[in-house]
Amino acid sequence: MRILPDPIVDARDPQRWWPHPALQAQWWADNYPVEHPLEPHLRQPTKNSAEPVDPVDAVHVHFGFEHLSVAEVEDFVAALQERHIPLVVTVHDVDNPHLALPEQQADHRRRLGVLLAAAQCILTLSRGAQEEIERRYGRTPTVVAHPPIVPNPQA
Repeated sequence: MRILPDPIVDARDPQRWWPHPALQAQWWADNYPVEHPLEPHLRQPTKNSAEPVDPVDAVHVHFGFEHLSVAEVEDFVAALQERHIPLVVTVHDVDNPHLALPEQQADHRRRLGVLLAAAQCILTLSRGAQEEIERRYGRTPTVVAHPPIVPNPQA
């Protein structure tokens, strides 16, 4: 598998985090026409490049979708489905630690629910998260245990 490079959105600060434009359905419409979504040799150059775009085997979402509305997530998922592009979702946080208000968490849960309902593969980092995803969303993710970040003082 080859990982496609991220586009540089801000040339003044190319390392700055930014929401990936591929989370927007319009990005897929602009770059991967439905007529020939998976056959790069049949695709015409897009408005964003002089060359046909690289093929996409799967889209893997970890996080960075909290700025989207539920409707935008639904549109993103529909764009992938129209193009027969599998969605892989890794759930790092069942509840988003960066969202403080209950209504923000409720929106996060709805967005995550849309992604998980559409995902062909779901990954998470712990058995506890797996159980919570099963309880909330009725999907059983594969656990890929996260290695320790901080050394265990008792080891």
